Amino acid sequence: MKIAGIHLDIPGRNFLDPEPEEPIGLEYVMAAAEDDGHNIRLFFDWQGKDKLLDEIIGYDPDVVLLEVYTKDFIASLSLCQELKEKKKDLTIVVGGYHPTALPQQTLLDSNGSLDVVVYGEGEDTLKELLHCIEEGSSLEKVKGIAYLENDNVKINAPRELIADLDSIRWPVRAPQFYDLQTEGCLFYPESSRLRYAPIVHSRGCVRSCYFCSSNRMWGRRPRFRSPSDVVAEMNHVHKNHRINMFFIEDLSININERRLFALCDEMEKRLDPDIYWSSCANIGLSKALLTKMRQAKCVCLCYGVETLDPLILKDQKKRQSALEIKRSITETANVGIIPFIFYMIGFEHETEESIRKAFRELCKLPGLRLRLTFATPFPGTEWYEDVNKNALDKDWSKFDTAHPVMDHPYLAKQRLLQLRHELLVEFYTGAAYKDHVDQFLSLHPEYEKSFSEFWVAIDKALN
Repeated sequence: MKIAGIHLDIPGRNFLDPEPEEPIGLEYVMAAAEDDGHNIRLFFDWQGKDKLLDEIIGYDPDVVLLEVYTKDFIASLSLCQELKEKKKDLTIVVGGYHPTALPQQTLLDSNGSLDVVVYGEGEDTLKELLHCIEEGSSLEKVKGIAYLENDNVKINAPRELIADLDSIRWPVRAPQFYDLQTEGCLFYPESSRLRYAPIVHSRGCVRSCYFCSSNRMWGRRPRFRSPSDVVAEMNHVHKNHRINMFFIEDLSININERRLFALCDEMEKRLDPDIYWSSCANIGLSKALLTKMRQAKCVCLCYGVETLDPLILKDQKKRQSALEIKRSITETANVGIIPFIFYMIGFEHETEESIRKAFRELCKLPGLRLRLTFATPFPGTEWYEDVNKNALDKDWSKFDTAHPVMDHPYLAKQRLLQLRHELLVEFYTGAAYKDHVDQFLSLHPEYEKSFSEFWVAIDKALN
């Protein structure tokens, strides 16, 4: 069969998220389809919906696949409705975080434009599903799907998670992403030389953060690829696409420190010397492990600090103290790794005064890049289950963390947007940030050009 994979997110939306978001989840399931003998093609919404529709219909697929995040759900439904109008025998399958969290609602909201939801891990489910579609057989025994049958939603039993991640074929790659602008990124190499791609080392997380839905998708027991398989793929993508910066898309790179040491060992032995990498980490990395990571070419670590308000930390079930946060970020900078802080405002119990008070403490930390977003209770999270749904925005496209989606008891949405801009200006133009950068560059001058280009992007964005 002919399978069309569609990615709707348009890259380069703002300087808070300048990294090209290559759809690696979609690329994995498309590789699984190709592995089973199907013809595949990826499509991107970069030239407008009319052009996209013409290209897809011209390809004449049997099945369309979409990986859907909450922010893309409305646009995805609109596209699928038009595809169905143009090709009535088309089977449309969606997966990803939003359909996994709300499989029944996803199908009901589609008014018949969607046929099947794949919930959870998708590779094995998709292979079995495509076989049934091709044979015209019943879907009732396919684990991990929900589907419409006579206008009723059927949700099948969940599928077992894939134990051996090395057995999964490497994702097909979309090289269209590698020539995109990366202005506003802060890595080494600097943004003008940066060619950036994601890679997966593990799936699953033992933590159960109040605001995170990853356990619905990947489970709570972490599963890992072997270091040799990860490094082999990095070298392969570097050789074929000249990628020099990989983002390791683990939910937390240090969830198993023994495995992280082994990965770093393999990188030191076999990783191409022109490759660097970054990832997300939990607070609490030891100095020895940070040093090992830097030796293995790690140049940036993203820390989900989220808030420094102790009451909000408790509400959000974050098991970290302000002292632990400060130690981790300071030691990260000291070894020559850029600390990238993820921080949120707009929690229900915050006031402008409490937000500013906690933010002043944040500015004292030697964080060198800041992603400041709005607290968002996504479907699939414990927070979403607890929150008053009447207080949430009804427009799913606003669920991108760049828009406030909750009716706040003390702050109007427009004021929250203004406040975020004011805080970003305070962070990047304050004397403390300049001191942190000067100290970092005095110890690690190889980053000077990276910061020089980053400052140009920051100045453009904030003024």
